[in-house]
Amino acid sequence: MISAREAREETYKKIESNMENELILVEKKIKEAMNNGDKTYSTCYDGVLSQETIARLRVLGYKVEYGSQYNESYYMISW
Repeated sequence: MISAREAREETYKKIESNMENELILVEKKIKEAMNNGDKTYSTCYDGVLSQETIARLRVLGYKVEYGSQYNESYYMISW
C-alpha cells in the first residue's frame, strides 16, 4: 500500500502534467487567434479547462470565461 504522502505527490504530478498539456494547447489557440489577421484579442472554442489551468491563465493576466450551451462546454480567453 502506498503512503498518503506518495499518493499526494503522484496526484500533484498528474495535476501539473494535465495543466501543462492544457496550457500548451491554449497557447497554440492564442497564437492562432493573434495571427489570423482579424485584430482580435480573444479566442473561443469548445471544451473544458481544469481549474488549475484557469487559475494559471488568470495569474498570467488573461480573462477566462466559461460556460455551456446546448449541453456543450466552451471557454473564451481574452487578453
